[in-house]
Amino acid sequence: MIRSYWNQNLNVYITYLVLFLIVLILSSCNMNNKSVSQLKENLHAQMNEEANLPAAGEEPNGGATTKRSSKIETEIKQKSIEPESNLVEEIKPITKIPEIDLESHVPMSLEILKEKLNGLPMVGPTYAQHWRVQPVMFERKSSGIFAVLEFANTGSKDLTINSTNVFFVRFNGIEGGDIAKSSVENGSVTIKPNKVKRVTVQSSNPEVSMLYLSLDGVNRQYYFPREENLINDAKPFDRKSTFPFPMALYLFELEGNGKFKYQTQELIMTDNAQFGPLKKSDGKMLLLVKLRLANTSAEKMVINEIKVGSSRVNSSFDFWKILKAKDFTSLGDKALPMNIEPYSIVEGYVPVLYRDGSESISFGVDSNFGKFVVAGIERYSPFNKMEKTKE
Repeated sequence: MIRSYWNQNLNVYITYLVLFLIVLILSSCNMNNKSVSQLKENLHAQMNEEANLPAAGEEPNGGATTKRSSKIETEIKQKSIEPESNLVEEIKPITKIPEIDLESHVPMSLEILKEKLNGLPMVGPTYAQHWRVQPVMFERKSSGIFAVLEFANTGSKDLTINSTNVFFVRFNGIEGGDIAKSSVENGSVTIKPNKVKRVTVQSSNPEVSMLYLSLDGVNRQYYFPREENLINDAKPFDRKSTFPFPMALYLFELEGNGKFKYQTQELIMTDNAQFGPLKKSDGKMLLLVKLRLANTSAEKMVINEIKVGSSRVNSSFDFWKILKAKDFTSLGDKALPMNIEPYSIVEGYVPVLYRDGSESISFGVDSNFGKFVVAGIERYSPFNKMEKTKE
């Protein structure tokens, strides 16, 4: 049933999410008044005008290729601006997930939960009508993968968690069978009304990355991705997306346009009060996203600005900020560099604000090589960083 669900709906879901995020970040189109086909045309026209993209069927620069040395030496650079030491803010990582509570919270509607097409938030609770859940730990070992979820029963009946409603999933690509071998510790866990319990789920397959949850009509997943395909060279990479700019939806996902390539490699939850114009007091928590970016061209890459924001289902961005180089001063040399030399690799953090689990957090980068997007940040796993900390 799950496999059929994914096969029939995954492409539609991802397309819907991507279109939604594109509209929110980079267009001023009114989604309520335009069809999806009209929206695509407007987006392509807008991006072609802004980035001087070639017309359909044409290749950039007439198909000419840039000559470069056959031997390229690359290095990871973490130099950006050199701020005054008294302006640099010490990063205060949160290494323990806050416990879930039974206090009054407005539950997410089933509509919002169903729109979480690519996963539930990792960095905060999910509030359903009769229950709430918070990931506490994900850990991958040679013997398999383990997850601890904290459930609160806010309904009037017992809540039972077992391997039929919370389970790891991994399909055999050839035969199509589930090879996750998932199980809930002690077989099942029963939670009385107004009580909180932790549930441990495990899989003996260490290659597993998805934990599926199916409760009260909510059928969504958590992702705990493996670190793979990490950027370690400046060789060109082009995803050949149907959209006018690259968009990364997952941690460690590799994207690029031929002139640059990038991937997010870490998410840190922090207890910091402010990074630039972003303030914890405007939401619940400031997050830091580590981005690794390679300039794969012979020209210098310059980032003009980064637009960060969050949105809810069926609404425009109701929170967004534009970050310039000066706004990264508080991160010092840990900030994402705004200038990237030819054939070099840089990495650094971009701050975003987490306000609520019902929102989708994204940021869009505008550069002289074009735009690119990092989306769905609330779904990114902070537990990869925590694993390294324990090591």
